[in-house]
Amino acid sequence: MSHKKSSHVIVALGTNLGSREIHLRNALCELEYFGDLDISPCYETRPLSREGIVASAQANYINMAVGFWTSLPPLSILEYLLSIEKRLGRERPENICWAPRTIDLDLIAVDDIVINTERLILPHEHMHQRDFVLKPLMDLWLDWVHPVLHKTAATLLEELEIRTLVEDRQ
Repeated sequence: MSHKKSSHVIVALGTNLGSREIHLRNALCELEYFGDLDISPCYETRPLSREGIVASAQANYINMAVGFWTSLPPLSILEYLLSIEKRLGRERPENICWAPRTIDLDLIAVDDIVINTERLILPHEHMHQRDFVLKPLMDLWLDWVHPVLHKTAATLLEELEIRTLVEDRQ
């Protein structure tokens, strides 16, 4: 696939239910629809609640990210990611956010595109608050700059780590 009219896309993957490695492998197979994938290492992370507090009642996650090039528009990418989640057994109980999941595919960034609609926010609205997104992103696209915050993933991660240290001391 030619990169001339294509966008560079980053998708974060996570799972904390069942055979986590198999869920990730199946998701990667589905994502091969986009062609060659750049794949980050896996990171085991603690589950967080909406408030950013460790949700100890849940199993740990395995998180990673993939990068690829596509000429599809962001909303079409999102729809395809949601269809993968559904095929791989993702359930979305009503009125329950931050529930355990077989697979979670989050569209993190598409080039430096900024979108803020009810259906899609790019870059992902919480990415700068999640080390489990920033670390794999850095593995794939070290010089990526957040188009709203105007900071690299490395700077965002450093700021997050400093905030976490300060909060832990309080």
